[in-house]
Amino acid sequence: MPGAEVTVRLPDGREVRARVAAVSGDRLELLAEEPAPRPRHSRRRVPRYPVALPCTVSSARQEQDGDLIDLSELGAAVRVDEDPGDEVVTLSIAGPERLTVTATVVAREETLLGRILHCRFEFGDEETRARIGRMVMLSRGRFRERQAGLARRRLGPASA
Repeated sequence: MPGAEVTVRLPDGREVRARVAAVSGDRLELLAEEPAPRPRHSRRRVPRYPVALPCTVSSARQEQDGDLIDLSELGAAVRVDEDPGDEVVTLSIAGPERLTVTATVVAREETLLGRILHCRFEFGDEETRARIGRMVMLSRGRFRERQAGLARRRLGPASA
């Protein structure tokens, strides 16, 4: 049986082709022809919520208008027209309470929505952290209301 080619179905449903390397009792030692891709796990430590808030993105090079498209207690994704070119930016966020916070750009990507900056907030004080927390709480509430409305439209009213 060593040398035989087999297909192994993994618990998540993926199939991997392998070759039998050795047989030991009722155990097979297999060599995968290609490594099975690992499932991606989210690196996020806290949930993020969709938002639509105008903001201004300022860097040492430029200032431009942008839009927050998601928000968490630790950071935000911002759609901009141009890459600010710097790693550290200042976000002035419009909303229920105007807020200015320093952020580090941890990733950049081009999407169908445009250029997206993934930013991690750099909190200078606890008041700013608390204000962000309140914005996230409001965003979470709005998100849950929209999800509940969507569920009611698709599934009908809850029965008692």
